[in-house]
Amino acid sequence: MLSPDFIQYLKKELKPVDGVNDLFEIRNGGGLETQQSLSFLRDLYLKLREPLKKVLKQRQLDRDFFDQRTRACYEYNRKLGIDFLDPRYETVIGHEDGQGRTVIGPKNDFYCRKGYGKPIAPIPEYLNGNHVTLFGPPDDAKLSINAMNAYHRKIKDEPEVIAELLDRTKTSPKWGADDEDSKTPLRRDLIEAGINLTGCLEGTLTYQDPKSQKVYQLAKDHLIRPIKRFPGLALPCTFLFYQDEPMPLHLYDFALHFFRNWNNPEALAFYVPKLENEEEAAYVQLMMKTAEEMIHAAH
Repeated sequence: MLSPDFIQYLKKELKPVDGVNDLFEIRNGGGLETQQSLSFLRDLYLKLREPLKKVLKQRQLDRDFFDQRTRACYEYNRKLGIDFLDPRYETVIGHEDGQGRTVIGPKNDFYCRKGYGKPIAPIPEYLNGNHVTLFGPPDDAKLSINAMNAYHRKIKDEPEVIAELLDRTKTSPKWGADDEDSKTPLRRDLIEAGINLTGCLEGTLTYQDPKSQKVYQLAKDHLIRPIKRFPGLALPCTFLFYQDEPMPLHLYDFALHFFRNWNNPEALAFYVPKLENEEEAAYVQLMMKTAEEMIHAAH
């Protein structure tokens, strides 16, 4: 959350985004930011603004609930002399709020048992298999290419068994292309990340080192599967405002990627960070469904 004083400071730097009503920016953008994609972002935000406010308000209420109940549990255990290894030790897990919601922990253990419950949808072919995932931001072209080529990269004195295991595997490792908490969310970095990740997905990304003149290219086989990780739901933009409100950073990052890559199914697998309850999961589902409906309506 941005403080009111910081928002007032940022507003002094804002200027209108050309061709997109009620959208304001600090300095010029680039990359996946176009008049069309920013209009798409604005329209998506307007459809999701109230549902997002609701889940973020509930997140704050839940954290107040955790604080209050944790203190109460501490006092309860202390007064009765219950050690934390004792089965009677009371915690906030499983407690219900005034709305009858179990704030943390499952309502029951049915869905926590192996083999219980049913999958919501079939897993696409390109996501099948074991998931060995490395994480790193895609804002550097050279590092993005190295991540995509990880199968082919060999360290000094690497044991021979590694090559044998790689030769045997039938699935591709995954790369968590991370625009979340592995980096500071600067606009220039996010712009470069969008360009590089799109180039990875399209197989077109190259990089020439200005010092050595060495050219880095994507391998022709065994490329890593990139999975986009957008920012958490509560993070705001410091560079893009709708009227007087900072745009949600996750919507900025998701919408521009989706608008550019919507017709590539393999670009539409997302790693969603730090969801705290089923209402937030429902919001993300609504975000993706709404974006799909808007894209299909436009095409």
